[in-house]
Amino acid sequence: MTIHNKVQPVAGNRMVPTLDRSNTHQTTFETLFDDHNDDQDSNFPLQDDKKRSEKKAFLSLRWFVITSICSLILFSAICVYLAVFIGFNQAVDELSEKVIHDSKSKIVIYIDKVLSQMSVISRLSAEQYNYGLVTNNFYRNFFYTPYKLAELSVGFAFGYPSERYSYTIVGKEGQERIVYSYQPPGFIGSIRDAYFLNGTIQTVNETVDYTVYEVSQKDFYNASINAAKSLGAEGAFTNPYIVTNGSLSIAYGALLYDPHIFVSSGAKVLKGICRTVMPLASIVKFMREKITVLKNGYVLLQETGTDLVVAGSINTTSLDEKSRVKMTDIVDKNAGQLMKDIKERFGSFENTPYEFHISSLGTNYLILSSMYTFENIQWRMFVVVFENDVQLTTTISISASVGVALLVTIISLTLALTLTAIVLRPVKRLKEQFELIKVFDLDNVPRISSSFVELNDIYNNLNNTVSWLKEIRSFIPDKVLLQLREEKAEVVAPNDLESMPSTAHHHLQRAHESSSYGKTASVSEGSTSKKQSSSASSSKEGSSVFKMGYSLKYISLLHIRLGSYLADFTPHEISKTFPKIVSVLANVTKLLQAELQITSTDEFIIMIESKKRGCRDVSQECALKIVKAFEIVNSQLKTHHMPEINFSIGISSSESNVGNIGNHSIRYYSVLSESVKVSQHLSLLALKNGLKILIDEKTHVGTEDKYITRPVDRILSSPNIHSVPSRIFNVYSLERENIVLEDEWLYELESKNAMAKIQELHGIMQVFSSSSETSSSDIGALISTGLAKLSNFMTEYPNDVACKKLFLLFEKFQDLLSRDIHATDLIKNYHCVIEPTVRPSIETHTDYRV
Repeated sequence: MTIHNKVQPVAGNRMVPTLDRSNTHQTTFETLFDDHNDDQDSNFPLQDDKKRSEKKAFLSLRWFVITSICSLILFSAICVYLAVFIGFNQAVDELSEKVIHDSKSKIVIYIDKVLSQMSVISRLSAEQYNYGLVTNNFYRNFFYTPYKLAELSVGFAFGYPSERYSYTIVGKEGQERIVYSYQPPGFIGSIRDAYFLNGTIQTVNETVDYTVYEVSQKDFYNASINAAKSLGAEGAFTNPYIVTNGSLSIAYGALLYDPHIFVSSGAKVLKGICRTVMPLASIVKFMREKITVLKNGYVLLQETGTDLVVAGSINTTSLDEKSRVKMTDIVDKNAGQLMKDIKERFGSFENTPYEFHISSLGTNYLILSSMYTFENIQWRMFVVVFENDVQLTTTISISASVGVALLVTIISLTLALTLTAIVLRPVKRLKEQFELIKVFDLDNVPRISSSFVELNDIYNNLNNTVSWLKEIRSFIPDKVLLQLREEKAEVVAPNDLESMPSTAHHHLQRAHESSSYGKTASVSEGSTSKKQSSSASSSKEGSSVFKMGYSLKYISLLHIRLGSYLADFTPHEISKTFPKIVSVLANVTKLLQAELQITSTDEFIIMIESKKRGCRDVSQECALKIVKAFEIVNSQLKTHHMPEINFSIGISSSESNVGNIGNHSIRYYSVLSESVKVSQHLSLLALKNGLKILIDEKTHVGTEDKYITRPVDRILSSPNIHSVPSRIFNVYSLERENIVLEDEWLYELESKNAMAKIQELHGIMQVFSSSSETSSSDIGALISTGLAKLSNFMTEYPNDVACKKLFLLFEKFQDLLSRDIHATDLIKNYHCVIEPTVRPSIETHTDYRV
């Protein structure tokens, strides 16, 4: 094998010659291979017998028994219920208006008190600032006083320059704490100090956030100013919002003016706002603890103009506690459905009358709807009363009868389910064992017994059968066992092909079309004989484990090359170390459900066809695990004063024709794919460059965010496979997974910077992907940028062979471009050719290529 670097354009119409597909040629072809089809036909009687012996089951024994017993019990219970409830008719008296209105008045008085406190404290604090009575040195103590007296969060926010100081109440309901957040002049982010609720500091600089924070661009700042201006007042309330790391809150913003100008001339030059924030949890707490609307009634506050909930005496928080809830989405007490019915009846909540009756989900309600206003706040208050809560009489006998009927039903159902479980448990265990036996997973088949004589005899016979199957399992190839486990899986290409970028997807599409043409051509339109259709039917027959013929699959191939293994180790040492190598590879492939093939003592192939995850992702994970395993093996060899195993891995992914070919007496599991040769070339290129893992462009696409890679070279693939064209593609070195462990923040930052420095090397490949309209000056700029990135990388990794080669290559590009401005086509089509050659001991002018 030799590696040739070429800087030359490649013809776009380079294709493998196709065969003549005339009808005469097909007839000759079919006649010539009649014997092969006869051999394959021997498989189908077994399939036909299997089909005839199968009877499609449509009913589960377990659910049949459970349904029958439960139906009988439920039918009896329903009859009891009907007998109890016949003639039942209750009258509902008028609701107690006094109790309802008292509850409503309590809520209004309390909300007035809280909002008034917010308005007064915010405007008073703003006045003190405007007259220069409070300065930066006293902000911490000044802002803590409103929290201590009224549990309100107060702070100043200035637009230009961005500056803010405030106490913030964070944490969910019942877990509140306070932090002092501030942005000093000139600092772009936020600094937070943690405080205990009693005002003593807990942690200085608990968090230092360098995210750019511009007060003038925040909604709370502009909304407060705009609302105050529209009212012509010195402050206004804003709409409820969810505080970061906190709960749903409401804020009041009072305008701050430049104190020097305001005191000297009385002119009001806007400088910022004094913002007072109160969690609405305090209103919710008051409603839940102090307000009782008869037995099950509740109160809801709705933000006018939207369907969003402000507060309520029932649970109105979202599941994630990070988003607001609509009135129609409340789950507690079916309030959401009730609100939907109200909205459907009146068109919107604003059109609801003061008092009305409505029924929802079979429950009757009395609703009181009224507007609550305070300054610029407009909320709608709904008082919901269950009419059943005020019924004058109850039927104790009916309640007792229903309770007894339910108790009997529950006991009967429990006994029925228990009896069913006891009867059907042996059948379920047998089913589980046969499922394991079906795929030859005999090691996980447990030895079981039963207290019942008949079942115990069945279990003993099954255990004997499993023991015999274990004896003959070693004679079955691993690929057959893998096919058994994947028997029911459909052979289709993965859906993630659609997410590929256009260039890589174009290659895949052409390969798919070529493969499809090959499959279509193998079965002619005029063919009607059984011999002619057996190959096609065997490729489609999903129930045949030992099916013959190719099927199209998207796979990844790993070619593992043990560089100088045969040269560095004696035959005795190979006999001792080879089992360890095979064991390591077998453990990794078993873990990832891949197939290991040993092609020679120093070369291995792993085929990955993952259905749960993309095979490209699994193949790279597999390669990284193999590298770690070989590092452990090498460390063990080093302790025994033996040479280390020099290894390299090449990974290639593509749509491939995979399947058994041959006849009934001898079969070969064949992989017809360009990835076979590409993976071999990549492992050789990795060995020459001192790298561990190289992947092709198809493997790289779609996994950029999961793994750290860097470009190494570009190679020309000439697979010499029918309908698979030659192509030039990028080659990448797989470094590691894109994971930064949660560690000390400085180490984490260094790790991220190191990965970013590796990842930025991908930009140098833009030289080859530039369009035909790109000028030579732009190409020169890309080359210069690439040289700078490579030089920066070589500063930290001076011994990296691959990076040195790329650096020299880009210097060559720069030299070519300086001498010939028309060299851009040569540069764009640069590639490396890997091919076997035959060279005589005495060099001649003739180079024979194999």
